[in-house]
Amino acid sequence: RPHFVADPTDLNMFEDESVDEVECSPPLGRTDTPELARALQEWYRVLKCGGALSLVCHEALADWVGKTAFSEVKRLPADRAMGQTPGCVRLHCVK
Repeated sequence: RPHFVADPTDLNMFEDESVDEVECSPPLGRTDTPELARALQEWYRVLKCGGALSLVCHEALADWVGKTAFSEVKRLPADRAMGQTPGCVRLHCVK
């Protein structure tokens, strides 16, 4: 259960490096967009060093996310029980 729900492109209520974990739900689409780029910047900004971002996205977008500033991006098996569609992967990104 989330502790906080917000517009991922504007997390100004959080200070820099003040959050241990961010979980993005529902799954992201297939393409990178300016909004997704802003969301990734905000998630990275608010995460503490060693903090983690968990998200589900299409395989094509996973490669793009993997090129961001996160120090580690792991691809985990898709979890069909959670409603993930074919072609999607779960990513665990560590700052």
